[in-house]
Amino acid sequence: MNLISRILIIVFLFLLTSPAKSEQAAAPKPKNLIVLVGDGMGPQQIGLAALYAKEAPKGSKSLAIERFIDKGETGIVLTNPDKGLVVDSACSMTQFSTGKRSGSQMVGLDSDGNPAETMLEKAKALGKSVGLVTDTRLTHATPASFASHQPTRYRENKIAEDLLLKKVDVLFGGGARHFLPASVNKKGSAIRKNYKKLTGFKGKFKSKRKDENDLVTIAEEYGYQVNFNKKAFSSAKTLPQLGLFAISGLQDAITTKKLSEAGSLNIPTLREMTAKALDLLSTNEKGFFLMVEAGQIDWAGHENDAGRLLNEMLRLDSVVDLVLDWAKDRNDTLVVLTADHETGSFGFSYSGYQLPKGKELSGTAFKDSIFKPSYNFIDPSNLDRLFNQQKTLVEVWEDFDDLSYSKRRPKALAKMVTDATGFFFSRDSAKKVLEEHYNEFYDSEHKQLSEKTVPHIHDFAAFYPYIGNNRAVLIARGLAKEQGVVWGTGTHTSTPVLITAIGPSSATKNFKGLMHMSEAGQLVMDAAGLSNPGE
Repeated sequence: MNLISRILIIVFLFLLTSPAKSEQAAAPKPKNLIVLVGDGMGPQQIGLAALYAKEAPKGSKSLAIERFIDKGETGIVLTNPDKGLVVDSACSMTQFSTGKRSGSQMVGLDSDGNPAETMLEKAKALGKSVGLVTDTRLTHATPASFASHQPTRYRENKIAEDLLLKKVDVLFGGGARHFLPASVNKKGSAIRKNYKKLTGFKGKFKSKRKDENDLVTIAEEYGYQVNFNKKAFSSAKTLPQLGLFAISGLQDAITTKKLSEAGSLNIPTLREMTAKALDLLSTNEKGFFLMVEAGQIDWAGHENDAGRLLNEMLRLDSVVDLVLDWAKDRNDTLVVLTADHETGSFGFSYSGYQLPKGKELSGTAFKDSIFKPSYNFIDPSNLDRLFNQQKTLVEVWEDFDDLSYSKRRPKALAKMVTDATGFFFSRDSAKKVLEEHYNEFYDSEHKQLSEKTVPHIHDFAAFYPYIGNNRAVLIARGLAKEQGVVWGTGTHTSTPVLITAIGPSSATKNFKGLMHMSEAGQLVMDAAGLSNPGE
């Protein structure tokens, strides 16, 4: 064999075994990572929003979450904690943010209690700008799990300090009560008057701190522009930014919708906070990390409030719509939509209540036949009625509870619920809401179980440990057959959640199949170049 023949054979073998040039040069990792979290959003909650968009007579007919899923790659995620079956938000989002297993109610720790580096911290170390946006408290479990390391989610005062120490560039949400010094609780004090005037917050005004650490002043010393209202928020043009728009969580989606329509909303919406965060963070040439949480989906689930749940889902959908538009045609951004767990075991269910009347079929094959289903399969108009709910069930109960003793009667409660929800609420159902009995799970050392006399949950009582929600839960029970809705619990379930990713195909191709939350988090970090920054 001559030299030329041997060279040709070597070239042929090289071409046969060598990867294509496009494969040799690894695709660049997206420089931007956006994580959208629907707290408590299982497949059932997505189904509720999708049914409203598609089937409600007056529905929107368009759902951004559907477009997101259509465009992206979707996987199924098991959420359970280490050595457990049902997870809380802190553990679940810690597992996601770190890619490691964690224990119940831990924040930013692995299952042995060691601090674990989060994707936010990894992004910050690479010189990227980072942000957290929520409609709950900034110190709440989900945002905390990206920027704090604490043995329990309930150390919110320490979590507030961690958020500032980590120098998170954008912090928009509620939770001012963990940033204000304890002295604001002293009636008539100068500092209380100053902060009430500065914040403009109405209603209950109380710090949860036990010390005089004024984290608002400390944040300003760190260079943060601190905002308490929409006017100040609108002027935000530089980093870092701290927006504290409520003492605890922001207004619920029903109230926000009503105030927006009336032009009297004095704080930014979740969509507006997200838009501002994107504008500010995207000025960094090295890229950014942003987590946005629609956290009150979970609260609606805990309260078993179907009308509120729909409105909270649509609040998230508005954010998804914004982000889809922002990320359109970009090849430098990975966007992930997921949830930490499902809350409430929600669903529509057919029943034997108010069976539909028979009607003649219009088709030619059975034109003279009568169509009469054996069960009530729930009229789609119920979706419009859920959307049009005027108050949350908790707010309805609070309004009733504020009445004088002589007026707190079943008839009054029945009317208030009917007026607020648009669904008939009977006097007998109202009587059940007012029933009390001995708390069989009484525990003087446990805040949620420390009341001896509690609202009477007649079934699955063990799964309704949040006593403060249970009047709303009992109202929901009384509405259930009218709405065609069932709830299984007042806490979380083990139902798997979805994870969907959009962005460059090289970054999203592995977002499929069944995985654990810790594996999902590691997958996100791998796709965004946060696992091995040098690669």
